[in-house]
Amino acid sequence: MVAEQLNQARQQFDRDGFAVVRDFVGRDEIDQINEEVDRYATEVVPTLPAGSAFYEIKDDPKTLKQLPRINEHDDYFQYWYGYQRDLTQELIREGKL
Repeated sequence: MVAEQLNQARQQFDRDGFAVVRDFVGRDEIDQINEEVDRYATEVVPTLPAGSAFYEIKDDPKTLKQLPRINEHDDYFQYWYGYQRDLTQELIREGKL
């Protein structure tokens, strides 16, 4: 994110309590995230304890709807969690609230 985008997002956050960050990630990154979610759902979820994934229809992998604490079980998603946390701290200027 370039400085001007960050400044605009910070102003919007200060004014509205939220910020829309357009083009936060590019199309290639979105494709990679989707691939990583598929990998996580097929390779990691089956190894996790009960309650680590939620389904529309219990235990039907095709109906997966929520992956709480995904960042605690996978390095790829830990990276994105840290990136999102860093952006949030930058937007609220840590210590301001």
